[in-house]
Amino acid sequence: LGAMIEKNLPGIKVVYTRTVDKHFSKNLRADLQARADIANNANGDLFISIHANAHPRSTSTRGVETLIMGESKLETSENEAILFANNKEEFFDMSDKSTAAIVRAHIQNLQFTYGEYSEMMARLIQKNYAKSGRVARGIKRQPLKVLYATDMPSVLTEIGFMSNPADLKHITSEKGQKEIAGAIFRAVKRYVENVNRALLIDILRQYAEIFCTDDDI
Repeated sequence: LGAMIEKNLPGIKVVYTRTVDKHFSKNLRADLQARADIANNANGDLFISIHANAHPRSTSTRGVETLIMGESKLETSENEAILFANNKEEFFDMSDKSTAAIVRAHIQNLQFTYGEYSEMMARLIQKNYAKSGRVARGIKRQPLKVLYATDMPSVLTEIGFMSNPADLKHITSEKGQKEIAGAIFRAVKRYVENVNRALLIDILRQYAEIFCTDDDI
C-alpha cells in the first residue's frame, strides 16, 4: 500500500509505524500509544491501521470490515461481540463509568473534528473492497485505543479472517495482498481528491468573504 501511494500520489508522504514485525513495548497499552505517537509526531493527516481478523468458533465467517472510533452496543450484535472478545485488550472498558465518560466526551468532540473524515475514508475502503469482490461486512464504531490516541482522521481495517480458509489463502497470497492494497489505495486516492476539493471550496468561500462587502452585494 505504501509503495502504491508513494508511486502514484507523490504529494503524499507515507510514514510507517512499523516495517517489520515488532512491538514497541511488552505492555499493549504502551505499544498502541507508541504507534499513535509516531503518527501524531509526524503531524499526520490520515491514520490507517491494517489488521487481520479471526473468529474463535467459526471457520465459515469471512469478509472485510473497517472500524472507526465510536461506541456501539456490543450485546446487540454477535459479530461485534466476537470482535471485542478477540481484541478486548485494545478496547476501552466502557463498563467503568469514569473511563466511559472520558471516551464519550472524546467521541462527541470527534464529530466536530475528524469523525466525518474518518467515516468517509471507511466508506471508501469498504466500497473498494466490494468492487474487488470481497465480502464487505460494513463499518463498525468501536472504542479502540489506537484510534482514540491518534489526533487525525483514523480507521482500522480488517482485511479478512485468518480462521476462514478462503480468506487466509487470499490475504497470504501475493495476488490477494496486491488486491487488498489496491482497494485501500483507491480509497486513499479518492479521499485525497475529496479533501482537496473541500479545501478549495473553503478557500474560495473565505476569499469571497474577504473581498465581497455588503455594498458589492
